Parts: sequence; structure tokens; C-alpha cells
Amino acid sequence: MSRINYKFQTIILFIILITIGGIFHGVFFKQDIDTIKKQTQYLFEVEDKRLKKYLSNYNRVLVHYKKEMESLDGFDKAKFEKMSESFLAHFKDVQAVNFVDENLVIRNVNPKKGNQAALNKDLNKHPDPLIKSFFNRGVSKTETTFVPPVRIYQGGMAVILYAPLTFKTGRYAWINVVILSNKLFQNYKRGLGFFDFDFSVVDKASGRSFLGKGSTDTHEWGHLKFEA
Repeated sequence: MSRINYKFQTIILFIILITIGGIFHGVFFKQDIDTIKKQTQYLFEVEDKRLKKYLSNYNRVLVHYKKEMESLDGFDKAKFEKMSESFLAHFKDVQAVNFVDENLVIRNVNPKKGNQAALNKDLNKHPDPLIKSFFNRGVSKTETTFVPPVRIYQGGMAVILYAPLTFKTGRYAWINVVILSNKLFQNYKRGLGFFDFDFSVVDKASGRSFLGKGSTDTHEWGHLKFEA
């Protein structure tokens, strides 16, 4: 065999080996990516249920207080403030528990300290456009409504629960629970012991961030979107 042919065959063999190596690398890389995606999807499905349960804890307690309030003819300040104290003691990440009348005016705030800026504010005129849009669509008078992150009068961003009340007289109102969004999801995130990576929670409709800065892989939960 001539030296030229030998060199040529060596080059061909080298190219073949490189090609085979590239194919195997591509196959195994794709398998790794698929495995990661499946594992990530599984984790978010588990956390989907966990987060729903976490948030439902607020509503479960609210339903109890709602029944107490609906047994009255109208707003009882002393009873509402006692109820609010109990709620705030149970949920440390809550900024405020407020009473909103049928005209969507905040008539009572708890605790008073740090929340006076919201007292007697008309929510129809809220400076955050997301709140205006929310009220333009109409607030439910039968079910608790969860509002994604909005700028609040006290400063900062918060998610808000509106639990409707119907008094014995037929008049209606809402219990307004303000939860600082960073505290809500930071507290929730502390329970994610098996996560070895960071993640974000973004509202799908508005694009507003509950937690984190977001990245490439997206997972949805209700009106929320998870990114990891």
C-alpha cells in the first residue's frame, strides 16, 4: 500500500470515527435532555398540586370567617377586627385583612400600622391598571377570587384574595386579604426540598412575576406560568 493511500485511509477512518462519535453523542445528549424534561415536568406536576393546596389554606380559613360574618345583619367592626387578628396570627405572610363595602371602598384595615394608606380608598379608582381591569369585569359575589401581583397603596407588589360576603339583610361586601407576593412564594419555596435549581413563577395573563426572573423552560399552573 502506498504511503498516500495509507494517509488517505487514515483520514477517512478518522472522519468515520468522528462522525460515529458525533452520532452517539447526539443520541445520548438528546436522551439526557429528554430525561431532564421528563423529570422537570414531573416535579412541576407535583408542585402544581402542592401550590394549589398551599393557596387553598387561605381560602379554607376565609370560608370559616365568611360564615361567621354572614350570620350578621351587617358589618360588625369589633368582630371583624378580632377575626382579622386571628387570621394574621395564622398567616405570617399576610400584609393586611381589609373590609371592602358594596361600593368597593376599603372601610377597615388590619393591622392599622403600615396599612393606613389603603383606608377609605375606592378600588374602582385603583392606580394599578390590572385592578381596574379586574373590577371592570366584575368581582364574584359567590366565590373567592385570586388577583395576580398588583401594586398596592402601602407600596410593593401583592396578590389579593377577595372573599365575598352576603349579610342577612341581603347586602354584600368582601373580605380583602393582601399577601406580599415575594413573601408568599419565598415561604412556599422553602418547602421545595428536592429542588436543586431555581425557578420562577409568572402570571400567564399579565406576565407579572410572582417570584424569580424567569428562564427558558415553562410550566403552567391555572392562570400562573411556572418557569425553571
